[in-house]
Amino acid sequence: MKKFILPTALALYSVLQASASSFGDTASKTGFVGYLYDLKADEKGEPTDVVESGSSLTGFYDAFGSLIRKKFSDKALSKYASADEANSLKYFIVPHTKAEEAPAEFGSPYIKPNQIIMVYKGVIEEAPKEEFRFAGVFDDAMCVLVNGKLVFYVSRHEDELRYKPDEVSNRRKKDGVSYVGYGEYLELEKGDEVTLVAAEVPGGGMSGKLLVQLKDYEYKKDSHEDPILHPFVCAELDAEDESVLKSSGVTMTGIPQFKFKVE
Repeated sequence: MKKFILPTALALYSVLQASASSFGDTASKTGFVGYLYDLKADEKGEPTDVVESGSSLTGFYDAFGSLIRKKFSDKALSKYASADEANSLKYFIVPHTKAEEAPAEFGSPYIKPNQIIMVYKGVIEEAPKEEFRFAGVFDDAMCVLVNGKLVFYVSRHEDELRYKPDEVSNRRKKDGVSYVGYGEYLELEKGDEVTLVAAEVPGGGMSGKLLVQLKDYEYKKDSHEDPILHPFVCAELDAEDESVLKSSGVTMTGIPQFKFKVE
């Protein structure tokens, strides 16, 4: 995949130390690989129709919706500028962090951290033989597609919510992005293609997590009577990973394992 370097002066960002697995890393080879795209710039670095100002969301969500309909194909994504490095993902747990950390983690700290998306793709090698659904939350938006079909979507911007989650948690609308959205129940099989996309619109801060809910698992409940779900995990966990996951308030026992084909 061709990588384009924006012809702008290198911003004086320091590369902040986020968790190694906040956005994935270059060392892990999990088969679930992500790239960062800048929707406000095309492949030549010229401005797109996406409105760069954080005061207007319409331009971004128009482009985001178009990419969903085009299934985030390589052809559709190639119209936008992209960061220099690809990251392999073990899990998607992003504690509250400054938005500029995302471009830096993908090797391109000069990309302004607004109107950006992170797109992870992989082909299932092994998956649990049971029904589950994706769940989670992200500031500002997140979705999952399986074989090009949208199976999960959540966004903090209610006015721009073109695709609604199948269900939301009891903490809906409290503190804006704090509630969890749920997708449809499904089973994954070997050969299924999974796409995870997370978006940051105005810049500033970002946070969120992708979770899974096994249909027949009895989860403990939190203070809102919402189930405390499993993290979406697609690689073996080390001690540091387990520490990050425990601190994020997820269920650690019986974590389902999803494995992706490694090229």
